[in-house]
Amino acid sequence: MSTTMANIYKEDVDFATLSSQDAEFAKVLKPNGQLDFSSPESVQQLTKSLLKRDFGLEISLPPDRLCPPVPNRLNYLLWIQGLLDTTSDDYADAFDPQREVLGLDIGTGASCIYPLLGCAQRPKWRFAGTDIDEKSMAFARENVQKNNLQNRIKASKNTAKGIDFSMCNPPFYESTEDMLTSAAAKQRPPFTACTGSDSEMVTPGGEVAFVSRMITQSLLLKDRVQWYTSMLGKFSSVPVLIEKLKSHGIDNYAVTEFVQGSKTRRWGIAWSFEDLRPRMEFVRSVNSIPKAMLPFPSEYHIAFANSDASKVGQHVDSILSQLPLKWIWRPTIATGIGFSEKAVWSRASRRQMAKQEEENMEGDGEDPAFGFKIYVVGVVKSEVLNRITVWWMKGHDSIIFESFCGMLKRKLDTPERLSLEFKDAYIIRAPIMAKAQQLPTESEMVEVPPEVDVPQPPSIPRPINAITRCPTFKRASKALSSTLCLSSAKFPRFMELPPELRRQIWKESFVPRVHELHPCAKLYNERMTFRSNSSKTPSIFHVCHESREVALEHYELMKYEPSRGTSGKGILRFWFSPELDTLLLNSLMGLFMMFVLLEEEADYSGSMKGWQTVAFDAERAQLITLLSGIHGHAPQPRIKEVFPSLKQLIIAFDYTSRGKTRFRTSVWPGENGTSLRQFPWPVMESREFDTIFKPMREYLENDYKGKGEVPEIQVAKVKRKTFIRGDVRYAFRKSCAFLGMRPRGVFRRI
Repeated sequence: MSTTMANIYKEDVDFATLSSQDAEFAKVLKPNGQLDFSSPESVQQLTKSLLKRDFGLEISLPPDRLCPPVPNRLNYLLWIQGLLDTTSDDYADAFDPQREVLGLDIGTGASCIYPLLGCAQRPKWRFAGTDIDEKSMAFARENVQKNNLQNRIKASKNTAKGIDFSMCNPPFYESTEDMLTSAAAKQRPPFTACTGSDSEMVTPGGEVAFVSRMITQSLLLKDRVQWYTSMLGKFSSVPVLIEKLKSHGIDNYAVTEFVQGSKTRRWGIAWSFEDLRPRMEFVRSVNSIPKAMLPFPSEYHIAFANSDASKVGQHVDSILSQLPLKWIWRPTIATGIGFSEKAVWSRASRRQMAKQEEENMEGDGEDPAFGFKIYVVGVVKSEVLNRITVWWMKGHDSIIFESFCGMLKRKLDTPERLSLEFKDAYIIRAPIMAKAQQLPTESEMVEVPPEVDVPQPPSIPRPINAITRCPTFKRASKALSSTLCLSSAKFPRFMELPPELRRQIWKESFVPRVHELHPCAKLYNERMTFRSNSSKTPSIFHVCHESREVALEHYELMKYEPSRGTSGKGILRFWFSPELDTLLLNSLMGLFMMFVLLEEEADYSGSMKGWQTVAFDAERAQLITLLSGIHGHAPQPRIKEVFPSLKQLIIAFDYTSRGKTRFRTSVWPGENGTSLRQFPWPVMESREFDTIFKPMREYLENDYKGKGEVPEIQVAKVKRKTFIRGDVRYAFRKSCAFLGMRPRGVFRRI
């Protein structure tokens, strides 16, 4: 089960396709369809074009700093995503879109590529980026602002607290001489031009010393960071650093190899002080390292010959249900989760528990020492697998995991021993428990019908619907239930469908959105900019390469960045579907669009050409029609000229529940969830009908007279969620300024 986004660069980049999609890249591509990798300009343009096409990102790169290859950097980020997804507190083993993650990028560089890629893929991720080079930090801040991610990425020299992961791509070489010696030892010259500065290429002691210092510092921070990670450029560094981890008693670590194309290989190393274990695919994916140096396997496979996987799952459930551990089984998805404080299946443990029962002792069980998840897999995509996978999810003691897997394999191989052994264990303990709890004797138990709920001693767990007080088990049970709900949405044979049908399915998955343009922060010098409250890139852009191709065919990019030194207002970039989405212009934006837009450069108004559905608020529509009816007033800009593709005009009433006009709209886009709800004409008052609708219809008829079909007019009510914290802060500051008050004490923080 993969938890990460599919690697869209698994196959080599098609330069011909990229050149047809990006005009700037077409300029640097040779006539024979090849790219000159020895040219720094060509390499930089490749990075810029891939980021723009595949992730909707735009960056600026200085000529004297490293140009990061996008596929290689994406591999590292996908690996970290897998580590985090398979070691979450809810044991979901899947991407949780609601989980907020904070990452620390050590040496973020001028491109700031890791934070940008991470935020483009996962909406709840935030980053703190650090670098010792001032020039790199300046470009990093510019790239963050250019993509409007300054609220999620902080590029500074200060580190943050409460970090989920740290990432680093340290310099490879110990000195300039080491770098030159390494280059001279290669049989061929470098395939790609290197534009890195000394601080990006050289560090005292090389990458081994750099990561070794990270390991030493992590011994002080420990679980304040869930995962410490680093990319390595030399294979010889991997075993040295693994030995250092093991010498400090760090048993929860992971190693991987990043392979991109036929020439580039990098390695990744990660370690954690927590007891949550990642899946095997993210832990031991390096075949060139001796197995003795790799972390202990976190998965164990048991093959079975039975063709009915559901019966095998029932058998596994019957085995573990009789053990004194917390266990839950979901037959619909053939998956179960269990937790235990120790090896409760061993004879020594059963004797100890019997002694505790005799002395009326109980363990708290708040933080189990061992956690596992079991999958029973039969036939997948016509392939017969027939295996049971035991995943070691939680714990530091590998001996317990080995013991559990051995016990389960023995029970599955010799099922006839199961009922007899645990029946004997019950008979031995029953008289002891009967004294305290008046439990039935063995003969009484045999005569009880199976549908009757028979009391059982604490050492033998009740059925899976029993209530447990263990918070860890509750979280895991909830996650497993969520997995059960999501499992019905899987489409394992989707790729077997004809390509035309798949593309139509992708198209039908488009979700209509309302883009309400908001006044936003001053990003282009001191000019105001505007952006959409739905500006997050639709998820279909990141499902797979095919879905992204379909999305690019039907979505357009709306943006306008005024040239430096001009007084115009900019529009921050966002993707929209001309056929499905609606552009909502509030009073301020309506004024800006209708009176300023056509006075700006042609590129500015050109960004409006694709919209087919536009909504004005009622006050804006009333003002347009009012001014157009005044004799001698300057002619109004034509709606037909601003929105030539317009098919539907919506008059939006932005009223509160008490019928009052909202004094403002949210200036913190992306959180308030604006939507439009249509309502029939009888809801409107006759005054509103006469003063708004009829004049607007006449205005449109005059505007489109002899120029095409008049757009349809509809009426809708603006619906928003409650204002968020930023809006409260904004209103508080404005109120204080209006009243001439100066906040004191705790209110100064608002």
